[in-house]
Amino acid sequence: GRSRSSSGGDRQPPPSPAGLRPALEAERPDVVEYVDSLGDDQLEVFVETVEERCQHLAPLIGDVRNAKVTVRERARVLFDEANVLLTGETDIAVRDDQSVIVEVKSGSFGPWVVGELRHYALVRALRDLSAPAFGCAITLADGRMTPTPIRREELDAAARQIVAAAEVMVEIDQCVAGGAPVRTQPGDHCRWCRRARVCPDVSDQ
Repeated sequence: GRSRSSSGGDRQPPPSPAGLRPALEAERPDVVEYVDSLGDDQLEVFVETVEERCQHLAPLIGDVRNAKVTVRERARVLFDEANVLLTGETDIAVRDDQSVIVEVKSGSFGPWVVGELRHYALVRALRDLSAPAFGCAITLADGRMTPTPIRREELDAAARQIVAAAEVMVEIDQCVAGGAPVRTQPGDHCRWCRRARVCPDVSDQ
């Protein structure tokens, strides 16, 4: 239901997860498949959890109606000679006196969120020839807003991470081309991999 805000007006409840279905079917069909597999009791807990976490969003973001805000903004930078394309999608970009990029996570804050913000900042800096003033992580599970500075050091760290990822991709390509097994390093990141279900090195958990 609705709850009264401190100003005496009505605060609208967050959108129902069912209202997100068309967007999820287009971009994350695996999420739709997961939700459809839930039993009635599990679905009730899932919906309550989503609504509870969404309640954190408006108070943490604040009033940005007077700022220029874009949602799900994609940036890309193509290096023709190297045949390399860098991309990044910012959840929220706020342009006021300064440019701020915001990453929204349903879970808790962790160092990987900072890594993502650095990557997005680097792509935008290369595209615009000007880096965002700073980044901000909004994590709904713990109701936190964590600012992240965007300095030369952060951009350098993001660039080094891209180079390291490229080296791994080259190694994988060489293994596949030579018929050799691909070296794996299982960890928490495996849960985001589309091949996790068929990879023998990923824990059943």
